[in-house]
Amino acid sequence: MVSWDSEIEDFYEQRQNKADTIIYGRETYEVMFQYWSDETLTASDRPSFVHFMNNTPKIVFSKSLAKADWNNTKIVKEVNKHDIEELKRGLGGDILIYGSGTIVSQLAKLDLIDEYALMVYPVVLGSGRPLFPIYQIGSNSI
Repeated sequence: MVSWDSEIEDFYEQRQNKADTIIYGRETYEVMFQYWSDETLTASDRPSFVHFMNNTPKIVFSKSLAKADWNNTKIVKEVNKHDIEELKRGLGGDILIYGSGTIVSQLAKLDLIDEYALMVYPVVLGSGRPLFPIYQIGSNSI
């Protein structure tokens, strides 16, 4: 379980204040939509987050999602380098990606990520997908 506190909230709020687009994969989109679109969220839930999450344009990369019910959401079937570069060149703010490891991996392979802002939670996992795979260079690994 993640220990959510005011320091983490401040960190995310600073990031959100510079951003105007959010990117999700389908699974993360479905979790975020279910939580943030809940109309029972109150002022104690930090209204700037509620407003940002519900009103900021969102792009969901999904081949299976037929319809997006969350405000300002566009479904895109696949990651296209040219389209992302065009989005980055736009006059707007930063583009945030929350979670969505598969999409992050695709964007990283296309050299489309300018900055990683990682939150580290002390959790021990027995297995999983690495964010940064080990690269082989000659006989040495990095």
